[in-house]
Amino acid sequence: MASNLSTFFNILASPPGDLIYHLVVSLALLLTGVYALVHQQKEPGSSQARRTFIGCCILLLLQLILVSLRIFSTFLSVENTIFFTFVERLTATLTITWLIWVFFNAEEPALPTRFIIFLSLTLVILAGVSIALVPQLSQSSRFNLLSLDLLWQLLAIALILAGLALALFNNPSQQAVMILTLLVLAVGHLLQISLQNQMGLEMGAVRFAQTLGLPWLMVLIQRFSASGSSQATQDTDAAETFTELRVDTKPTLMNLLLKINLTQTGEEKIRAIVQALSLSVVADICYLVRIPVEGDKVEILSGYDLIRETYQQPDTLAKADLPRIMEAWQNGQALALCGDHSQVRDAVTLGLLIKYYSVGNLFAFPLGLDNQALVGGVIFLSPYTGKCWGEKTKRLMDQIKDTLAQVLFLPDPHEKTRQAL
Repeated sequence: MASNLSTFFNILASPPGDLIYHLVVSLALLLTGVYALVHQQKEPGSSQARRTFIGCCILLLLQLILVSLRIFSTFLSVENTIFFTFVERLTATLTITWLIWVFFNAEEPALPTRFIIFLSLTLVILAGVSIALVPQLSQSSRFNLLSLDLLWQLLAIALILAGLALALFNNPSQQAVMILTLLVLAVGHLLQISLQNQMGLEMGAVRFAQTLGLPWLMVLIQRFSASGSSQATQDTDAAETFTELRVDTKPTLMNLLLKINLTQTGEEKIRAIVQALSLSVVADICYLVRIPVEGDKVEILSGYDLIRETYQQPDTLAKADLPRIMEAWQNGQALALCGDHSQVRDAVTLGLLIKYYSVGNLFAFPLGLDNQALVGGVIFLSPYTGKCWGEKTKRLMDQIKDTLAQVLFLPDPHEKTRQAL
């Protein structure tokens, strides 16, 4: 049984079967990379497309190195088995390393690019040490050589386990595909270890696993394919005016504004305000946010779903769950996200908050007082209509921000008078 498996796997490690391996893997990487490049040219700001393109280029380069070495050794009758053996093990570990990097979002801090580059250089050095170490081995060279090969297989499995841990704890997009791909590669390296005596130094089992697993990289296209249509929805002044004023909300809005002074409790006042704000810009969902002076929490005072006509319950989030919003607000700036931002952590957090598969587009505006630059803010979402907000919404919020902050975050003068009496 083991002999049959090793014979089958080694088809991909020697001509002409190795051509099938290189064609399948390289074609998948080439198609994914070209699609990412085309998308990046259409939308230069797409960081995920750029990351996918770079990753595919690096993985494709590793394939070209193997093909070049094979052609060089075949046509020039140059045999350096040891050198090719460890170059292939190096490319296998580098493939795992950069595969994990590609699956993570460009804005995800869990896997910095500098660390991946450092790890790659370390692997290159280890390969050089391995090649230099082989001539120094004892007379039982085959045993020692296989032992050194075993260490490289275990190193590859360790990298896969690290990738699986990152996938489970950081929950990247296409998490299931990433885990499945890494598991397939892990099985390949485990088979390589178990069939080492029958297969020798050929990497047939690993190549078979890569042939099955690497083409799944093409699912990364889903990350940015939806954003290609977002350009047509970018708002111009005329289009935005039509979008934001296509319904007449004035009677209901005026009624809500008048009710604010008649409310008896702070909760009723906040509900009236959040509903009024949602109507004023025709936002699918609107949230009022308060940021305490101390601590790392963000308080959701209230929310309103304009489409369903329901209020969202108060909640508390960590500032770390809204990194881009917090960064913009700390700088005194509004944040507008229009297009494909499904990988942004803020969008993922708010999607869980509204219990919907997408937040649509987002507009987050900060609020401050004279003695405190940032006390809270307003967040508009469009999960149902996909509406974008632009300068018109920003101008409106600029006009009302001072009054809105005072009404929301300063004590009610009438309440203070009633308590004094």
